Amino acid sequence: MSLLPAQAVLTPDEKGLGCLLIDLGGGTTDLALFYDGAIRHTAVIGLGGSNVTHDLAIGLHTPLEAAEELKISYGCAVADRIEAGKMVEVPGVGGRDAKPIEQHVLASMIEARMEEIFTMVYRESKKNLFTDLIAGGVVLTGGGALLEGVVELTERIFEMPARIGVPRGLVGLRDDVEDPRYATAVGLVLQSREQKDSDRVEEPHLFGKISAPMKRWFGEFF
Repeated sequence: MSLLPAQAVLTPDEKGLGCLLIDLGGGTTDLALFYDGAIRHTAVIGLGGSNVTHDLAIGLHTPLEAAEELKISYGCAVADRIEAGKMVEVPGVGGRDAKPIEQHVLASMIEARMEEIFTMVYRESKKNLFTDLIAGGVVLTGGGALLEGVVELTERIFEMPARIGVPRGLVGLRDDVEDPRYATAVGLVLQSREQKDSDRVEEPHLFGKISAPMKRWFGEFF
């Protein structure tokens, strides 16, 4: 697992007390277990948001693009949160007419797959002895963290508090990047800044003979 999201979304308290970071991506779900400020376990589960989309496309007989839009606009990871009788239009394949279905049916399909993913993550995390010691709960990031009800489902399966991990540490574009989908990108920027600061400390040894214009060029692009 790339640890870049951790750099962007976890607090020092969470790393110290122990927490489980779950990055809900499209093709995979990554997990990282922290305890006492150190990484203790990482793993990659071969299921992600695209599997949810495929389930909807097959189960509802709708194109993949329409399934993705249904997931984003009407999806929920906890079917019981959906009001009974609420309907959504499902586009047909190959130009066929759209058909109405209960939103509860849509949510039930999503919940089944998300529960499978979280159960696999839970079992994988239990392979490490530190899992029972963590007090910082679960932090969710990645595009799948935007799904309604995902925190509630996480807390039900892991039996500990959960939250959405929103990237922090940037100014200027803060409103644009405060989204769990950008956790990896923000983590990369923060890591680059740390590397830049480190390079400045060692500059006399590494770049002492580089001209001032060249140093300015490096500063602009890095």
